Amino acid sequence: MKKTTLLVSFALAAVGCANSPAPSTPSASLACNQLPSDSTQLVSQVLTPGATHAAQPLIEQPIAARAHQPRVVVGAEVQMPAPAGVTKEYLERVLTCHADSGVAAHSADPFHPQGGSVRDVAVKSWGGALAIQIRGDGTEANRDILNRAKALTTPAADVKVEQVGQSAALNAL
Repeated sequence: MKKTTLLVSFALAAVGCANSPAPSTPSASLACNQLPSDSTQLVSQVLTPGATHAAQPLIEQPIAARAHQPRVVVGAEVQMPAPAGVTKEYLERVLTCHADSGVAAHSADPFHPQGGSVRDVAVKSWGGALAIQIRGDGTEANRDILNRAKALTTPAADVKVEQVGQSAALNAL
């Protein structure tokens, strides 16, 4: 009898938890709504191709078993010079809101991967620069975040070559 009562209690608790609404985060959305208008300029500055020093895989080593501890790519770490007058906490807030916005700045935006979404954004001090850690919610998202982050390290290739003059032929030596 005690087992039956206990099982019914657990079943009712599970049903009650399953039917309860997901907790909303009004404070997080309010924090994003209260960002100043210059925050979009900061996102553009950070996501300008060539503005970053390097992009490396963000690797974790979960303990699966004592003999088997695989290394897993969970996103990317982007190193860049610290923008003038911007704290790492403010930059983290702006980039987290950008990741939650659903609007990519351009095709190489690592905060909007094709096959998933960003799970976490963290900004760390890194010498005279900052390290932005972007974690995805799955293998495909993590791979896409890393590829897009690496694309940010290359300056845009909008170089035009124009010949402005032609010199006279050199005499043969």
